[in-house]
Amino acid sequence: MFRTGFESNILRFGARLLLQDNKVPFSSSSSFPTVDPTRKFVVSYFLVDDTILINQIPDENSGLVAGRFLLRSRIPRPKEEQEKGKDRLFYKSEDLYVGAVVRLDKDKLVVFSLIQEWVNVVINDDH
Repeated sequence: MFRTGFESNILRFGARLLLQDNKVPFSSSSSFPTVDPTRKFVVSYFLVDDTILINQIPDENSGLVAGRFLLRSRIPRPKEEQEKGKDRLFYKSEDLYVGAVVRLDKDKLVVFSLIQEWVNVVINDDH
């Protein structure tokens, strides 16, 4: 079966887990928040239905279990970020960019890279 339109389009980003002792912690010496160096993630955003899947990347000898961190679902935005009366109750594609913070129930992920396949699509699609 061939996929057409948004069904075949998945945005993928690299992300890191923010450390819990800080709320978006930017230090004066760095423009990036304090992240857990041992935990790496791939955030996949499915354009067809606005769902997000988060997988943890295996890190050899870390003792952490790799695999599904969050099953594919729509992720609600934090209440203080929701716009009343608009369809902004859930994260959308425009919410994911390098430097964005995705807030889950108790965890926060900071997006630090766009996976290369999408850079090629954007460059080649520019007519």
